Amino acid sequence: HIEDVGEANRIVLLVTGDVIPARSVNYQSTVRNDFLWPYRNIAETVADADITFINLETPLIKDCPITQVGMVFCGSDKHIAGLQLMGVDVASIANNHAGNAGVRGLGETIQLLEKNKIEVTGDVTPVFKKVKGVTFGFLGFNDISGGVEGIQSAQLELIKNSITETRKNADVVVVMYH
Repeated sequence: HIEDVGEANRIVLLVTGDVIPARSVNYQSTVRNDFLWPYRNIAETVADADITFINLETPLIKDCPITQVGMVFCGSDKHIAGLQLMGVDVASIANNHAGNAGVRGLGETIQLLEKNKIEVTGDVTPVFKKVKGVTFGFLGFNDISGGVEGIQSAQLELIKNSITETRKNADVVVVMYH
């Protein structure tokens, strides 16, 4: 049962599909020396959400090779500024490309996100965010091959148990399934 709670109590949750600042996007950002370039036109709209939950489908690392081809993704760690500009609150790493730079790149990405106040799910733990008295729990699962250790795979029992456990501490559970 959903009631009109009025503007003051309305909560805007923005959930994206794949965010991939890699390949051509990373190349263009690098040659322009502008890592806000891919985000600037949408940032104001996206940043208005109370919570923004993205699927970050690329590692963000210091030594990402610049390329415009291939299916092995990485982006410069400088893209963190764009994610901040958009107001990203939670990032799921549960996908087939987050591990493209191996366990080291995944770890570097998680540290970068957390250092910049973007919480990470899709590893083994849920993220909880409270907005206007409502607690949200965020989970991420990957059902496409190509993951590395530390990325939550989509196994039915694991998903059910994770949702049940998260629900104990959340009014709303949001699952990113890739």
